[in-house]
Amino acid sequence: MQQIFKKIAHVGVVVKDLYETLANYTEKYGIGPWSVYNCNPDNVGELLTGGEKKRSSFLLAVCFLDDLGIELIQPLDKNNIYYDFLSKYGENLHHIGYETEDYDQTIEYLESKGLKVSMSGNFFGGNQFSYIDSLGTIKHIAEFSKAEPGYFQKETGKFGISWLTNPAPSSIYPLPEKQKTMIEPVFSKLGQVAFIVKNIDETVKKLTDEFGFGPWKIWNFGPEVVADMTVHGKKQDHRMGVAITQIGDIDFEIIQPNDNASLYSEYLENYGEGFHHVAYIVKDFNKTMQYMKKLSLEVSTSGTWAEKHSWAYLTTEDDLKHIAELNDTDPDFLQPKPEATYP
Repeated sequence: MQQIFKKIAHVGVVVKDLYETLANYTEKYGIGPWSVYNCNPDNVGELLTGGEKKRSSFLLAVCFLDDLGIELIQPLDKNNIYYDFLSKYGENLHHIGYETEDYDQTIEYLESKGLKVSMSGNFFGGNQFSYIDSLGTIKHIAEFSKAEPGYFQKETGKFGISWLTNPAPSSIYPLPEKQKTMIEPVFSKLGQVAFIVKNIDETVKKLTDEFGFGPWKIWNFGPEVVADMTVHGKKQDHRMGVAITQIGDIDFEIIQPNDNASLYSEYLENYGEGFHHVAYIVKDFNKTMQYMKKLSLEVSTSGTWAEKHSWAYLTTEDDLKHIAELNDTDPDFLQPKPEATYP
């Protein structure tokens, strides 16, 4: 099978107020500068939403954390999928943008599997894009694009974060004088994307057999193998199934809650299956956690696996518009043998 989901290129987040969110990212977390685009019918051509021609406007901000893009998107009208998502789910993780071997063949194949293009267009004349209505199938919205060779160009700042210089942005945030006072980025890079599902076995099989994901390692987590489990700051044992594969160097994790006591079961009840959180890699876990405490952030869930790998999910939803996970892994940690694999 052709490798459809070759590499994760960016993660997209829908927000209500772009500039308020940008202030949080830059001032509190050192993530930026950003290229800001005022997208409208003059520069986003051939726009189709739900298969119909639409005139729509939205704000888009882009930066690259260790070469992986972060997109923040604020819809300015109702004629786009961002508005629909914001109305239904609120501010949250919206989509993953993928690199693929052949854009046109990929869209054709996905449509042959019954998936529809929910929105498509041409970004500033040099990048054709399509969003796939794939939430019910692969548990998240996927975006694919095809840019002219050399079309996207970047500039990199002193801390290694890049922003786009071509196509020319409407503005750069923050302004150069403000950039001088930015702190070093709290996160080094993105290490994992994670999704909540109702049934791991069915999801793993479908993702592998029809879309080329895998191979997978699968475990059952509970108090027998995970110590110090907490939910909302209180000790709370819970159970879940976990399956992990990789796309490039990023872990792709799906989680099935197996009781009603976890953060995952809360998400499933409130939103259904979908894109739940991202995990970031940090230089020093303890120092980062101390800094997070200074920001008045709390740990929403945590645990320690095999005594040498710990995780903590932070209440970053107000600031970053998504849950951020941090991991503390001992250098000699050996991942326990999976209980199952697929294929």
